[in-house]
Amino acid sequence: MIQIDPTARVSALADIEDSVRGSRITVGPHSVIDSFVKVKPAGGVGDVLIGHHVVINAGCVLYTGNGIVIGNHVSIAANCTFAPVNHEYRARDRLIQAQGFKPSKGGILIEDDVWIGYRAVLNAGVRIGRGSIVAAHAVVTQDVPPYTIVGGVPARPIGRRFATEGEIASHEQMLGGPTVHGTLSMPKDGAEQSPTRLDSSGSRGAGSATHAQRPADPGGQAA
Repeated sequence: MIQIDPTARVSALADIEDSVRGSRITVGPHSVIDSFVKVKPAGGVGDVLIGHHVVINAGCVLYTGNGIVIGNHVSIAANCTFAPVNHEYRARDRLIQAQGFKPSKGGILIEDDVWIGYRAVLNAGVRIGRGSIVAAHAVVTQDVPPYTIVGGVPARPIGRRFATEGEIASHEQMLGGPTVHGTLSMPKDGAEQSPTRLDSSGSRGAGSATHAQRPADPGGQAA
């Protein structure tokens, strides 16, 4: 099921595939999905839940896998890949393509006010903390603490967004406290999990899936 809020802008050249296995794909109010973004139901029946004022720039690929939850005011630069699923490969008597997928490590959770840089890759089971930044070309395999800047392969902390806890507190006050569209949670125990759901009380409008041809906000372009 695809639900796109009436105020969202989705390029006619984006490709959001509807799931035949029950995955829910939602795009929240005032979010922007640019040209050649691909949302692919594959590797699991998790939901892809996109909050409000999210910008996903051209060429990004999001697999449903074990679920993706994107908070509010998130900027995602071009050509990023979100893969909340991993291929199995260890059987010696079968090709990789015949082995299916590994047990779930959990989905991908991106909290509010995050910037994901150009060509970053986010793998299964990671949580990108509130206010953090992922540098261009980073490959994220572990959780990113709030207000941390990470980079490299695999991604490691390379800096802090703010110098003091006081600056973080001031910014938090500006944001208005906890995330406004529900409780974000993601299983992390490494076992098979049911699809991740957003615990919300209807703040995501279920608008028409009609695509509007509007350009993406350049604010999410590069890191």
